[in-house]
Amino acid sequence: MMEIRAFAESDRAELRELFGRAGEGAPSVSLWGHQESEAAVYLDPYMDLEPESLLVATADGALVGYLAGCLDTAAFPSESKRMDQAIRKYRLMLRPATAGFFGRALVDMASTAIRRRPTAGDFHDPRWPAHLHINVAPLARGTGAADGLMHRWFDRLRETGSGREEHRNGEQR
Repeated sequence: MMEIRAFAESDRAELRELFGRAGEGAPSVSLWGHQESEAAVYLDPYMDLEPESLLVATADGALVGYLAGCLDTAAFPSESKRMDQAIRKYRLMLRPATAGFFGRALVDMASTAIRRRPTAGDFHDPRWPAHLHINVAPLARGTGAADGLMHRWFDRLRETGSGREEHRNGEQR
């Protein structure tokens, strides 16, 4: 039976394990090549800074999916900042498994500079203050886990008023 619920601190170790399992086969695994640093960017900050916006899906008592959300992207450390911290902390530029990823990134940056096209960078638009990351283990895909997580996330956005004009101006009505 599928259950969608809020993250509990007691889920931390199982969620870290699920992070690696759910990402198996994803393009970032072969590119990034370092699960601890990837979790430092895409999971740990949500457990530490906004656990009330972290939802989990369970089947038969085991975690099978999660949605790591943030109600106010502007108040959360940017993806670029989180990535920079992980690169430094784990010395990713010096690891053989990640050197190819960063070498390719340098080539891409150089070719972008030559063409003078702007890079994507972090996205901030006050009309859409929230963001999320969602992941479901391969065995739970197609079971309704992702759908349930998204429905619960939309409920949270409505409950908190995220995206409403009065919320964006710092007022809660």
